Amino acid sequence: MTLSLTTLLTGKTDPVPSSEQLALLRQQAQDINQQIADLEQQAQSQLDTNPWFQHRVAQEVAKEIVVQQVKTDYHKSRIDSQEEIEAYTNKQYSTNTRRNYKCALDKLQAYTLQHDLDILDFTPRNANEFIQTLLQTYSSRTARLTITACAGFYKHLIHQYPDTLKTNPFLLTKLPRINDYYQKDWVLDHDLQTLLKHFKDIKRLDLYALTYLRSKYGWRIGILTNLEINPTTLRYTSTSKGSQKEGKLTRQDYQLILDSNILNTPISTLRIMFSKHAKRLHTKGLLSCSPSPHDLRRYHIDKEFDKPVQSAKDVLDIAYKYHDNPMTTFSHYVNRNIKRSA
Repeated sequence: MTLSLTTLLTGKTDPVPSSEQLALLRQQAQDINQQIADLEQQAQSQLDTNPWFQHRVAQEVAKEIVVQQVKTDYHKSRIDSQEEIEAYTNKQYSTNTRRNYKCALDKLQAYTLQHDLDILDFTPRNANEFIQTLLQTYSSRTARLTITACAGFYKHLIHQYPDTLKTNPFLLTKLPRINDYYQKDWVLDHDLQTLLKHFKDIKRLDLYALTYLRSKYGWRIGILTNLEINPTTLRYTSTSKGSQKEGKLTRQDYQLILDSNILNTPISTLRIMFSKHAKRLHTKGLLSCSPSPHDLRRYHIDKEFDKPVQSAKDVLDIAYKYHDNPMTTFSHYVNRNIKRSA
């Protein structure tokens, strides 16, 4: 009895074929494979030897490319890049970050206008040329921030329009090395103690709390915006750079937050006043540097590195705990001794 493949699949007969039936099925499969191979060979032969066939294939390929390009151009024309820039910058949690990213993307827009480029058609080559222009005009820190903002913007675009935009022109670009002429932001132990004493003496408990808490917990300043503390367990939660942060305070630190009223003080005020006092102390020779509030976060991470670091895993543990981008911590760890001796 001949057992067809269809009969086997439908299960209308005994699903266990005999050896003869299996042999017949194998032969049928070989015949089908041979027919497919013969058709492929005929098509390849026509493609290799028949000019008319080659021309038709080329026409169809070109037609498909044109159709896809027209579709892509149409969908791109419906994207308002200015609206997307605003959407991208507005979703940043920190007011300072929003301002810096907007300024960075203004530089990108100015470059595209100057060179008659479409921001949605920016290529990796355009990105590299843009970076070279940045390095000739701005400091290495400003260039790094601009590149980071632009890379994030194109990542946002690809997420919004995955079928239209598929390539981030800044994906493989390398951030330029920071090249400071003077080392101004390396907070040492005596700098921290000087700042704490100064803010206590002038009765600025909010600035004292800012200095103490950031150096102890490694918080970003933006974490204060939505910091929630359970008064019973002293567990805290907040959001920093889009990531959920949590931990536990001591009773003394919780009381300091209440007494200083720091959670009700505008972050911009804290940042400006801290930098103003730090610069004044540095000018008087009382500080070895003129730090910003963010440098207190670096001080905290540095204290973590002062503890025994036996392997890359130890660095990673610190990185994932305190930095949203672990490569930032790795870079800091590698260069910390160089900067300390600068």
